[in-house]
Amino acid sequence: MKVAANGGLNLSILDGWWLEACDGANGWAIGSADKTYPNQELQDQLDNEQLLRLLEDEVVPLYFDRDEDGLPQGWLDRVVHDLSTIPAVFDTDRMVGEYTELGYRPLAASHQSLVADDFALVENEAARRERVARQFAEVRIREVRVPDLHSVRTGDEVVVEADIELGGLEPDAIEVELLIGHATNRHDELSGFVAQRLAPVGPAEGGGVLYRTSRLVAASGTYRYGLRVRPRRRGPWDQDMIDLTVWA
Repeated sequence: MKVAANGGLNLSILDGWWLEACDGANGWAIGSADKTYPNQELQDQLDNEQLLRLLEDEVVPLYFDRDEDGLPQGWLDRVVHDLSTIPAVFDTDRMVGEYTELGYRPLAASHQSLVADDFALVENEAARRERVARQFAEVRIREVRVPDLHSVRTGDEVVVEADIELGGLEPDAIEVELLIGHATNRHDELSGFVAQRLAPVGPAEGGGVLYRTSRLVAASGTYRYGLRVRPRRRGPWDQDMIDLTVWA
């Protein structure tokens, strides 16, 4: 964006904003948006070959094609078109606004809450995290009740229940989630999976807590599932607790 605002021309892969901005006359594109390769080495090789071709056949000849006054008129035509199509549409106003509203202000508010009352919240959260980490070691998935998923049809309701031993934690201190998706050729893979939270509905026999959810099937087929239990995150300081997970 800065290049365009200063009368320069972009030459880049079609990624990010350049995918939207490049119209074929205000710069050059390497590759195409609809043709990429999972093999990164192959992708790099092809991008490199096209970059060199563009430089040799288009960019460099256009820049050094000068009129009798020594001006590259073809290049300048592109610059004029560039200035008319990019700076007025693509700038950093939206980006800075989103950084402010989604990042800077929430972080500033979080900082103020953390330092208030001589870091009282920090002490409380540290004690809570230590307790959760210690007690989560005792969390167990005692039973999962799932209907047959091999031949569900569109519109079928799937009700899932899980009996969880909490190890002294409160029911709202953990998240119980069903991960359900279409079966693939590999036993441990799901395609198009979604995560759906189970809610606590009451005590289970033997001292556990019963969690339940229901889901309408949007597409027929063979499904597989996974159930995970992890501590409920209450703030950005809980990100590292994601490793505390029990699976079934």
